[in-house]
Amino acid sequence: MKRLFLSALSIMTICSCSDREIGSSSNPKAIFLTCDVLTFKSTGGAETIWLYYDDGNAQWELTGGESWCTASKTSGRSDDQITFEVIENNNPDERNATFIFTCGTVSKELIITQKQKDALTVTSSKIEIDANGGAAIVEVNANIDYKYEIGKDCKEWITNTETRALQTTTLSFDVAQNTNFEKREGTIIISSSTLSETITIIQAGGKPTITVSQNEYKVSGIGENIAIEVSSNVELEVIKPSADWIKESNTQAISAQTKSFTIYANPTTQSRIGEIEFANDKYNLSTKVTINQAAASYTAVHVSQKGTLGSLLLGTGISINDITALKITGELNDEDFLYIGDLQELVNLDISEIQLTVLPNKCFAENENIQNIILPNTLTEIGDQMFLNCRKLQEIIIPQNVISIGERAFRGTAITNIVIPSNVKSIGKQAFCNLKLNSLKFAPNSNLGKIDEFAFGSSSLPDITIPASVEIIGEYAFQYCRRLTNVRFEPDSKLTTINTCAFGQSAITSIEIPTSVEYIGSSAFKQCQSLTTVIFAKNSKLQTIAGSKYDEGAFADCSSLRTIQIPASVTTIEAGAFKGCTSLETITFEKDSQLKKIAGAYSIPYPSLYYGAFANCTALTAITIPANVETIEVSAFQGCSSLQSVKFESNSLLSVIGGKKITRDRETYYYGAFLGCPIKIFDATECQNLTSIQECAFGVPQAAGNYRLATISLLKLGTINPPICNCKLAATGNSVLKVPAESIDAYKQAIWWKDFANISALDE
Repeated sequence: MKRLFLSALSIMTICSCSDREIGSSSNPKAIFLTCDVLTFKSTGGAETIWLYYDDGNAQWELTGGESWCTASKTSGRSDDQITFEVIENNNPDERNATFIFTCGTVSKELIITQKQKDALTVTSSKIEIDANGGAAIVEVNANIDYKYEIGKDCKEWITNTETRALQTTTLSFDVAQNTNFEKREGTIIISSSTLSETITIIQAGGKPTITVSQNEYKVSGIGENIAIEVSSNVELEVIKPSADWIKESNTQAISAQTKSFTIYANPTTQSRIGEIEFANDKYNLSTKVTINQAAASYTAVHVSQKGTLGSLLLGTGISINDITALKITGELNDEDFLYIGDLQELVNLDISEIQLTVLPNKCFAENENIQNIILPNTLTEIGDQMFLNCRKLQEIIIPQNVISIGERAFRGTAITNIVIPSNVKSIGKQAFCNLKLNSLKFAPNSNLGKIDEFAFGSSSLPDITIPASVEIIGEYAFQYCRRLTNVRFEPDSKLTTINTCAFGQSAITSIEIPTSVEYIGSSAFKQCQSLTTVIFAKNSKLQTIAGSKYDEGAFADCSSLRTIQIPASVTTIEAGAFKGCTSLETITFEKDSQLKKIAGAYSIPYPSLYYGAFANCTALTAITIPANVETIEVSAFQGCSSLQSVKFESNSLLSVIGGKKITRDRETYYYGAFLGCPIKIFDATECQNLTSIQECAFGVPQAAGNYRLATISLLKLGTINPPICNCKLAATGNSVLKVPAESIDAYKQAIWWKDFANISALDE
């Protein structure tokens, strides 16, 4: 039956089987297989075939094949069943094996084919391109369909240069030029339904450069404006004119730009050279432009009779429009100065030899042309508003004989450097305010007694040394000097008063207050947020550190101040003096401190605000109060959210710890000397004169017009008679109260004090 079945299979030619032939028993005429070709998936498997020939007694043998494909037997006789087993194909290529069945002189081949594993690879997963851009070639090896996708963040600078085709072995992409100096990366994803490869395109940044259109400029003695074309692929971080007579007039910072500069008139008879430097510190780049300025050419005129300057100039035949530099000798009056003001092209003026001690009132005010003036050598006074809004006045030498400089004398000018002669005794209000000052110097042996209100306020001074002769620094004298980092005082300073807002909102980092200073006014150093160190000179005479109930403390909001030692001479620290010094970790008082009161206040118009001397010093953890302090007022330490330990010096005179509750417009507000302080130990053992602890003196403010009672773990009192107390101090049963032994019973019966579950003697 099996022979008939195989014959039927042969006739149907399943899998390309051959017709059966009958041969002799010793040498069959043909070998028949049920299939000439076996095909396997990449995962491998097993398949079975039948072998037959006409001489069933003859022996067949199997040869050939590959290691990845094995047969169940290698020899046998007709009507045999052979199973072929194929292992998994992990290669991206199809593979074939040929087996040969031999019997006598006849043979038959069996071809075994295994499909490849799906494959998608690229020759390189990273391609580096220089800043100029160009072609990025991607070699793809794939035996399946695939597609590509350019990353979303790089589609603007990576583009395909040909139409996509499946099975393409080479893909080309165009990478645009990188105009930035930073390198950039993009991705291209080659993918099929199950496989993907990511190619990273890394493009170098352009080389950091700064170039200028012209490296040297020649400028006339009368000055002019120049425009320098600057090209750069880095930010121009520094622009440094080497001379004060070169000023940038366009400060806009762009990578490729035109930079404008004003070259001021040359007041001398010598040519001069300056440089403009364009730089980037990060990349150590620098390009310089040289400015060569010719000497000034003065028109000279001698006025022997006052009031004749105009006629003398007309008589020379020189057009007044041609006069850019003028030197005048002789005598001048108000009429002559009016004529000078009408010279629209006048840039340089030399009146050094005119015999005047005082110039006419405001004689140069609002002049839009003059850049340099050489003042009379005999001048003793620079009057009020003398050069007000002379916007091009860039250089001035104050004569040695000048005694006073009037109010707003130089306000609104372009002056950058000032030297104050030693004879100057007074500088008026706003005399040099709002100037872009690079330096301010006082001649040796200065006689200056006072720097008046806002004298240098809002200027760009980087540092200053205050003469020893100065006794008073007026209100706002250096306020808003946001570049002022360094303030020094000459030895043997006579300074007694630093007034309101004197250095407020400046950039001072440290300061040593002279011994002679007796008063530091409200807001004197307010919001000096870079101020880390305040030192009071030895044997300080300081008496008052001022403040008020409107956030005007002398050192209020100095958020970088870490430590302060209050001189023994200080008798008053006013409300808000150090409020908001959020980094203030340590407050100490010199031995034998004369401090009588630590002040505090709250606002009636704005009842939610409070102004304690040390309020909101959130880094403060412990403090020891001087013996002479009699009163700690409302809000003195309110909001010191880290304060856990309070102690008092021996023989303390403390009598009152302040607190207050007010209700306004149906809202309740709380103010207390230590309100908002998580005090654990309050050691008032030395406070034998304490008579009153007012309402809300301790505790934690809460929302909705309430406050949480204090939780003082250990409270020590040296007062024999229980102080009047309107503030519950024992919020838990664990709080301990220690009092003089003879007073235990009195405390156990007194209101609020009896709430302590544990009342014991101090010496236990």
